[in-house]
Amino acid sequence: GTRLFYNILELIILLFFITILYYFNIINDGTYSALKLIILLLSIFINSFILGLNTNNKKYIEGIKYGIILIILLFIPTIILNSFKMKVFIYYLLIIITSMFGSMFSIIKKKK
Repeated sequence: GTRLFYNILELIILLFFITILYYFNIINDGTYSALKLIILLLSIFINSFILGLNTNNKKYIEGIKYGIILIILLFIPTIILNSFKMKVFIYYLLIIITSMFGSMFSIIKKKK
């Protein structure tokens, strides 16, 4: 619950910051698009990693559940805006994989 809140809060703050940079033409279109994706995936990875550290077993399942919750939250505006494309499927797949790997990497950290 709280991990999801922190993830959304991080995303809002970081995306707001790069949007300001984009608005004032400090970064270009390509950089803006790449930074949005990198920030999203990095934030999901870090938060699912922390979630995995706090989980005792089946960390990848927790990562998948976390990713599915995020996808559901992102899917709602997609349906409302009627902007569902193949690119969106790939985007959601990246979210699930990143979330799963983030929680799985916590296994390596815990063993040390």
